[in-house]
Amino acid sequence: MTRSFVRRGTVTAAVLALTVAVLPVGSATAAPGSGWKVGECFAKADVDKDLVDLASAIACARPHAVQVLGGAALPQEFTEYSYAQLRDQKDAKLRARLLKFSEQICSGTQIAPGIWPKQGAAVAKALTGLAATTGGGILPAVPEGINFGWVFPDAKSFAAGDKSMLCVLYPLPVEGKTATLTGNAQLLGSSQALPKMRVCYTYDQATDQYALGSCALAHKDELLAYFAGRLPVAYDDMTDEQWAPLDKQCDAIVDALVGADRKDLRGYVDAAQTAAAGSLIYIQCYASKPKAADGTTPNLPGGTVVGLGKKPLKSA
Repeated sequence: MTRSFVRRGTVTAAVLALTVAVLPVGSATAAPGSGWKVGECFAKADVDKDLVDLASAIACARPHAVQVLGGAALPQEFTEYSYAQLRDQKDAKLRARLLKFSEQICSGTQIAPGIWPKQGAAVAKALTGLAATTGGGILPAVPEGINFGWVFPDAKSFAAGDKSMLCVLYPLPVEGKTATLTGNAQLLGSSQALPKMRVCYTYDQATDQYALGSCALAHKDELLAYFAGRLPVAYDDMTDEQWAPLDKQCDAIVDALVGADRKDLRGYVDAAQTAAAGSLIYIQCYASKPKAADGTTPNLPGGTVVGLGKKPLKSA
């Protein structure tokens, strides 16, 4: 049988425009600590042009262009190139090598601790397949349209010795116009995140429709993360058995974020976009209550799931 499927669709992440390269984790050189650090936000960046201005560091509570999720110093095979050569997107062979390096240092396994400072190691351990090995394979559940990218420091910083590649979270353009993110994505792993950074949904059984709702009130689901995966075009016709591996990955992420002993919560996936068959996309991972004996899923009480650990859910 096929599962009941209602696309929420309001919160989206981009189709990943990346090829997957399964590379050994942890073999990148250590990132320098001079011009940037994981978790820092920058007001000026152009991910399409592989650039972040390290002089534009800004508090993440203010609108920003990117937030750093990870990164590393470039190995010697790349430092022999000039800054202009590294950013030359017409050099297909060099771009392919840089992409492989990005998959190595910006994989889901590598950037998870940069997203969730306290729970990231557990999340990294829980990731499998594409979510673990793809650059940007897991992303935080911020409400804006988001994507993953990698950038180099600005020319001045690069010339001063900060020859790095940074793994960044950035907002997708809105109606063709540049967008910004507001709020520190790392706080989503705590109970202190800005309310507008939380994404919760209510569900109307009569109309079989989901709608964005307040996390402080009773709600059906809380969005916890996006992870990389593939779906067929007609994924609303997938059977429960076909969805099961994706639900299992989400369950593991939920366990890593809130504790495996939280049997009152389960992971559940959804997809909010239509993509070409086999395209690498971000799949939404939600926390919800387990199904009741009658087959229905009870509401979560008011309060947020992540950051509470063993504590009971309560009104925010």
